[in-house]
Amino acid sequence: MRIKELDGLRGLAVTPMTDHAEGGSATRATMPAEEPKPRRSPAGRFYRPELDALRFFAFFLVLVHHGPNFPGPFNVIRGMGAYGLSLFFLLSAYLITELLLREREQTNSVSWRRFFIRRALRIWPLYFGAIAALIVVSIVRHQTYVSRLHLLEMIFFVINWFAVSTQLGPLTSHLWSISIEEQFYLIWPPIMKFGGKGAILAASVVLAIMAPVWMLLFSSRGWWLWYDTLVEFLFFAAGALIAIYVRRGVPERSGVSRVLLLALGVAMFAGATWIGPIGTDGISGLSLRVDLLGYGMVLAGCVAVFFAALGLAKVPRWLTYLGKISYGLYVFHVVTLRLSLVILAHLRIPKSVDALITDSLAALLTIAVAHFSYRYFEKPFLRIKERFAVVQSRPA
Repeated sequence: MRIKELDGLRGLAVTPMTDHAEGGSATRATMPAEEPKPRRSPAGRFYRPELDALRFFAFFLVLVHHGPNFPGPFNVIRGMGAYGLSLFFLLSAYLITELLLREREQTNSVSWRRFFIRRALRIWPLYFGAIAALIVVSIVRHQTYVSRLHLLEMIFFVINWFAVSTQLGPLTSHLWSISIEEQFYLIWPPIMKFGGKGAILAASVVLAIMAPVWMLLFSSRGWWLWYDTLVEFLFFAAGALIAIYVRRGVPERSGVSRVLLLALGVAMFAGATWIGPIGTDGISGLSLRVDLLGYGMVLAGCVAVFFAALGLAKVPRWLTYLGKISYGLYVFHVVTLRLSLVILAHLRIPKSVDALITDSLAALLTIAVAHFSYRYFEKPFLRIKERFAVVQSRPA
């Protein structure tokens, strides 16, 4: 009996369904009165677990940078840690650009409202929680850690224009970087919405050019360029350009080439630290030559480390989980570093091993705190965030 006759007997309708994974076609049967289900993204969920591992690597660099000094020449390791933040920026731009490109391809537009809600649900709870905690500590201890003006600047995400980390209190000294992230989120979706990939490419090139121009104008005037939006946008531009480049396909690499890329990245970070050091708090007014060379080396190091990880096939689950909670790790690590220093001071740890033990203890404490924060505080917001996703990414 033919299929149509069977369909008529059973009261079923056959509709074609393309199998995108296999490139072929199949048939499915649906009841006539059945309500059509919401259409899922044909591209499926976009998630690269190896980049979560890279997030944790970036966090650990930042932790080391904010920890105590290493003895003698080994202190270059602490200086290199600053560039974990640059790696965070590059990663963020890559992922945001890739997701927006996919959204525009699938919907012929970009919803800035949905994007804004997603980012707010991910960033704001912990960020404003840290600010609230600082205010409570200030009231309890009857001490002003941050001026009211700086608090307002943090609330409106412009603090990096007016203050450096030493002016932001014991709990929020590192959160100036969130302002730069939010400034990027403000401009990138409209560019993608109205101009598409071509506009993103042009904007990335313009931002990459503006960074050295800004250094030319202000490097010799005593400015802390590390906090400037246009300087840090150099790394966002690189991440966006990488997103456009690898859309053709992620290049396959051998284990040896990945090790060499990682070694190159570390060497670039070490070189930037040695000549500058670029990115170290309190360093300002470096020469234009040092700024251009230093930031160029940091950028090259970030790109090398990124491609060393991109496309890595096997990543341990525990490492991807640490990357998943990396935002909490970043928010809490300054507090746990202070706590670690207090604990080790009571234990009278020798100065020769103080930095290594402090960083290790702080890492363990930070992981514990970030785990509970993610599970009991952040995850409910992330579940809500999933409802506003156009392109599904990492599961909450």
